[in-house]
Parts: sequence; structure tokens; C-alpha cells
Amino acid sequence: MLGGLAALAGLPATADAASVSYIDGGEVWVSTLDGSSKAQLSSGGPFKEVARSDAGHTVGIRRDGRSELSTFTVWDPSGAVSHSGPLLYEVGLWTARAYPLSLDITADGGSITYGYSNSYYDASRFPAPYVFGSGAMLVASTNVASFQQTVFAPQKQEGRRWPTFVGRRLVTQSGGSVLLQRAGDGVPYANDHDPWFSPTMPAGYDLHRTDVAANASSAAWERTYDSGGVSDAKIDVAPLRSGFAAGPDEAAGCTIPAQGKASDVSISPDGTAIAWKDDGGVKVAGIPNFSGVNDCAFTSPPVVISPTASYPSIGGGDVPSGPVGGGSGAGAPPSPSGSGSGSGGPTPQSTPPASPKLLLPAKFTARGLRGGVTVSVAVSQPGPVDVQVLVPSSKLRAAKTTVIARGKTTAKTAGTVRVKLRATRKARAKLRRLKGVTASVKVVVGTTTTTKRVKLG
Repeated sequence: MLGGLAALAGLPATADAASVSYIDGGEVWVSTLDGSSKAQLSSGGPFKEVARSDAGHTVGIRRDGRSELSTFTVWDPSGAVSHSGPLLYEVGLWTARAYPLSLDITADGGSITYGYSNSYYDASRFPAPYVFGSGAMLVASTNVASFQQTVFAPQKQEGRRWPTFVGRRLVTQSGGSVLLQRAGDGVPYANDHDPWFSPTMPAGYDLHRTDVAANASSAAWERTYDSGGVSDAKIDVAPLRSGFAAGPDEAAGCTIPAQGKASDVSISPDGTAIAWKDDGGVKVAGIPNFSGVNDCAFTSPPVVISPTASYPSIGGGDVPSGPVGGGSGAGAPPSPSGSGSGSGGPTPQSTPPASPKLLLPAKFTARGLRGGVTVSVAVSQPGPVDVQVLVPSSKLRAAKTTVIARGKTTAKTAGTVRVKLRATRKARAKLRRLKGVTASVKVVVGTTTTTKRVKLG
């Protein structure tokens, strides 16, 4: 669905439009596939995941710290809010839960699916009373108040995970196999999944989510590796020569060339474009030519929609114009996209660069600064990255706000860098007295800054 985008950087045109939704700065955005036109749908995040339907509906998930407080919002193709409600679960059964682990929405915007993992306590299973499970939930977005249903009984959900839609049929994962819901009455709420295909997996990799073009022309699946302190994430894509009648032609497929780890793959409804997230941000390219050579020669080069974005999802419809529901940023000047050969390096921007984003570790202690505490910083531009930890002067009996730790690095391109913060020589002897003090962590990248407050453990 790519027609109507005249400036689409060489992507082949068809009869309909296509666009990509994503999360940036905690808000939901929609962009043309070349990044030339963008609209912000939401305001007042943080939104954590997003999906766009084949007909242009968008669903975003907002979390308030705990999974049970998560809510969803659905925007129609014009950008107006059409439905919203809680992400439902079975009360009293799940004592610890995480979701969504995957997210999708049907073309009409009426049904949402999302993955979960959970644990609950069952005393009858002593001495191993904790039961762990994972699976898929379905929510009817138009009837939230009375709907609460799981695709499978939670206690029988092990391994049936990472749900997505192809049409109204669910695609899920079980172990190393991809499952496909049978066509017919009851979809997507029928419990009738069959094994579809089992992709070849290199040793040590686990199969995650699979995305399928609505016209059944191609499929892409995510695989991850995590062992011995080493982690990796890749995306494989291949044509479907026989549609749903057989699995992908892996011999003609390839592994997406990515900058670091690759995730959140999405194929356009007509199978001519593919999007993903890697360390260079959200990217869109023409589907590979499936030559059988594992270089993934794209039919048009990757375009960086945003170096700080995540969770891309290609769907139908144009980018909304004019005011949109819940979007304070609608109509803002679009930021230019970057393009390249897969390295993810954006072209120079004519608008001011976005402020860096700082991610702190769960454990941030004053004592830990002696040996070093590593933080992650997402930057929208290359250049020096300077991170400082500051405390009020009164805490160290100094004349002014004191820098107690610092770290520097240089970002070679837009993306995420890691910076190790070490205590300054003067602060090392005084770190013990800083336990419980609220410090400021300041990031400076060029002319942009970000500051976060953290209580030192």
C-alpha cells in the first residue's frame, strides 16, 4: 500500500497509501515511509508500544509503572481517538505479569492482541509452588467494559507467544515453530492454531515474533541470543512462494543487515516495504529482492525515520493532516529523515537536534561510583557525550553544586552509547556520606542537554 507517496525514495508504488507508526519521546507518531511528513497522535505519555493496522488504525499502549495499570488508545485513520480502555487480565490468577510482549490490531480497529508473561503461586505444587506461563490476550476495543477473554487458558499458555495478525488470523509462536490460526468463523477469537513452519535457527538462538505481509507474499521473524553474558537479536525475512499453503522459501531469504541488535520487524500490507528498529533508530527499506544471496539487497535503501524511535509498525492509510486526537504535536514541522545503505547514519538535520535520552541502571549507588556505574544515552547526532553526576553543595560542605562523578565518550552516529561514570578524585573519600542523597545526572550533547534526578543508594 504505497501509492500516493510521490517522494518515496524509489519504493515501488501501488494503488494505496502506506505509513509507519512508532514511539518517539514516549509519544505515538505516524510518518510517511520516507519520513518527509509526520504527525504526533498522542500527548501525555509515556506510551511504550504501538501498532498500525492494514487500514490505518493505530493502537498505543500506555503504562503507569505496573502492568495492571496499562491502558490502550485506538486512533482511527484520521487521527481521532476512537476507543480506549484497560489491558484486561484474569483477576486473582496472575500475581506477577508483564505485557505487552507483542502488539497488533485488526484492519477495522476492532480487535487488539498482545502477548504476556506471568507467574502465580500454587501451594499444591510445593516444593515448587510458582507457576510460570506466557501467551496471548485478545481485547475487543469496542466493548471493553464486558470483554475479558484469553486466547488460551492461562495455565495452558506455555510457549504460545508473540501474537500478530495477518488479516484477522493470529500468528503465534510455540517453541521453535510458528503457528497460524485456521481461517473461518470465529477468528480471531477461535482457539484453533496449527503449526505452520519452523524456521532454521542458528545454535543458541530463540524464535520470537513473526510478521506476515497481509497479501501473504513474505514473512519475517525475529530471533535472539542470550548466553554467557553475550546477547544478540536479528531479523530474517523470506518470500512465501505458496502463500499460507507452505512456509517461507528460506533459501531465497536473508538476514536484515542492522546496526547492532535488530527487532520489531514490520512488513507493509502489500509486501513491498519492511521496517525495523536497531541501534540507529527506526528504519524503512524496500523489501529485499530475495536473490538467494544473504546480503539482503533492498529494493530501495534504508531510510532513518527517527534515530531515537522504537516499535515501528507499517500499516495502511496516509499521515493524518490537521489537528489529531490527543496529539499536541500534530502539524509540527517534520524532521528530515536520514538514508543510507543500512548503516543507519542519518543525513544532517535542518531542524534542531532532539535532546538526548538518559537511561539509568536499576541500581545506582554512591559507593558504586568508585568503581564506575554505566549509563546508556540515546543521541540524535554524532559528537562528544558528557555525563555528570551533581549533588547540592550542602551535602559536601562545598561552595557550589559539586560534580561527584563524570564520564565521557564520543557518538560516531545517532543511536545509543554507553558511558561509564566514575567518582572524581575529590569525591571518592566522601561517597559514604552521600547514601540517600538525591543527585542530578546531567547529559550534554552539543547544544542539547537532559537532566534526571536519582536517589543514590
